[in-house]
Amino acid sequence: MEDNNKLWYLEPASDWMEALPIGNGKIGAMVFGGVEQEKLQLNEESVWAGPPIPENRVGAYKSIEKARELIFQGYYAESDKLVQDDVMGPRIALEAISHWVI
Repeated sequence: MEDNNKLWYLEPASDWMEALPIGNGKIGAMVFGGVEQEKLQLNEESVWAGPPIPENRVGAYKSIEKARELIFQGYYAESDKLVQDDVMGPRIALEAISHWVI
């Protein structure tokens, strides 16, 4: 059986738009490739998240279903607001993390 699930490149990515994204939503990387010197750009959610935010959004799955319905009906702004309010939770204001900046 032939394995066709391969990516093969002749040279490394020259910029970010050519790199390959990998990750699971919590940690990720952009893989640029290279033989003599491999280049990876790493990202982890807590680097950008600021102070801890409760992750358990009770009932969020209900809002996701409603947001899908709104999108299919063409109500994009309403869907976005619903997801921001009920699924993503409160945003962190820059003032809340300004004391972290050195």
